[in-house]
Amino acid sequence: MSVEAARMTADMLETAGLPAALGWRIRLAQLKPAEMEYRFAWARTALKIHDLRSAADALGGVNDSNKSSVTYHKLAGALAWELHKAAEAETQYTEALRLEPTNASITLNLATIHLASTNKEIANAARLFMEQLAATTNCELRTTALQYLASDANAHKLFDKAIGYSRQLLQDPSATFADRIVHLQFLLEAKSDEAASWLAALEKEARSLPASAFLFGKWMAATDNPATALAWLQSLPPNVQTNEPVPLIVTDCQVALQDWSGLLALVNKEDWGELTAYRLALESLARRSLGKDTAATAALQKALRRSAHRLDSLSRLAQVTSAWRWIPEHSEVLEKITADFPKETWAADQLVAQLYAQGDTRGIQTLLTKIQASDPSNARLKNNLANVFLLRNAELPKAYHLAKEAYDSAPGDPFFASTYAYPDTEVFLPCIRYQRRTRSTRVWTTEALFQTYLFARFDLAACGRRIRHAHAVLDVVHFGARYPIIPDMAIEELRRALGGEQTRVVTNSFDPGELVRIADGPFHDLEAVVIRAMPSHQRVAVLLDFLGRQTTVELDETQLMPVVERSRLPELACST
Repeated sequence: MSVEAARMTADMLETAGLPAALGWRIRLAQLKPAEMEYRFAWARTALKIHDLRSAADALGGVNDSNKSSVTYHKLAGALAWELHKAAEAETQYTEALRLEPTNASITLNLATIHLASTNKEIANAARLFMEQLAATTNCELRTTALQYLASDANAHKLFDKAIGYSRQLLQDPSATFADRIVHLQFLLEAKSDEAASWLAALEKEARSLPASAFLFGKWMAATDNPATALAWLQSLPPNVQTNEPVPLIVTDCQVALQDWSGLLALVNKEDWGELTAYRLALESLARRSLGKDTAATAALQKALRRSAHRLDSLSRLAQVTSAWRWIPEHSEVLEKITADFPKETWAADQLVAQLYAQGDTRGIQTLLTKIQASDPSNARLKNNLANVFLLRNAELPKAYHLAKEAYDSAPGDPFFASTYAYPDTEVFLPCIRYQRRTRSTRVWTTEALFQTYLFARFDLAACGRRIRHAHAVLDVVHFGARYPIIPDMAIEELRRALGGEQTRVVTNSFDPGELVRIADGPFHDLEAVVIRAMPSHQRVAVLLDFLGRQTTVELDETQLMPVVERSRLPELACST
């Protein structure tokens, strides 16, 4: 399909109020990665259907030169406002207005923020500006102003005013079914006698139009409950019930109700066309929740194959695996996105955040090396990769070279400056790498031996301030005015214990009498003593103190970690 045909399809779907428009916007951004207007359209559509995660992903891929544009600041402001970050939203809108001081839509955006101000003068001035726009019948911004005024009045429990503004809005030819649902909500909150007739009229209309049924079902699920909404959706005529986008809200209700058998029955009999990968992901969720792990894994792998080289499908899979807390699967999706679409920096950022949480600096180094190779002129990538090299004490000449190039490109950047200062600092981050069990598989995990801490050798007087302001550093450990020093002997002993590397691979081999820590399950973080190892079954019998009694339990060996003697280092530090 041509770019123009895809754009027309997206416009048509958006006009009809169908969420499938978002997939087409993402596809356009994939087809024209260098043209930021398509990313902006992606963000705009995502905001319109309140998919804030997708809007953030769209803006996260905007190149640096376009982040100073009016369009970017307006969209970033809208996203911040939806995320309840009023100060950030005001900053973005103010910058947009500075660039285009005569743009009335930006003034309206700022007025929206000021309307919620606790300063009565500011709020009243914003309200007056909106009322002036609402009174101008030929103004393009009139309907938007009426929407804001109605919501503001309703928030202040001025129900008659809210209903009055809403009636004016509904008289406009551009009013939508969503606007009529909002009007119904105002009537219900005001306990108006009109509410019952409005409810009946909207329900009747929704029963014949899939797009309206989707919106009405979504409203029912949010204001009443998913069970009521599902019962109503399942009462719709078959030609409405099975037409996009109705199945999307049906499955949302089934997931909320944990109706896994019903969800499986629905996704197995429907052809979802462009959303087939999402259907397979839902099948995987249902099967996993029913204890059918092998079939669940097969369904998800099939979804990934159907999503190959499709940014729209992969983005949706990234969202749902994150929402379902499927961490290994979410990582796999993000890895595919970064491999197929290296310019999608939001995916790389999420993947780095996951690896960072696991203490997997080797994984971060591998990932950033690949990404930096695909975008060699990106100064921020150079700086981030240099940071990781220095943290791991690896490839130091390359680290210094990258840090200098990043610093030379922007000497005023505090992050670049702190990385460039790192050669004066020796960093040691001891880690352990071990296998842990998930619901369906075993995965390798790397974590810091001393979580949230690392060791650094530097001149406190000369470099202390730079170190404190380095990226991701909270502070230098101190007790009042005293900064403890770890003796060299302790560091060398720790290095030897790790085999001369920063990361020690811990194999699941346990001997009777060995002290272990339980890393997973109901006994998480308790210490126990190994009684018997059963290698053929990958099980270990341990003795633990639980609720004041000694209890013997059998655990999967991937649930256990050897207890590393950590107590001595704090003693040495405090005694120095």
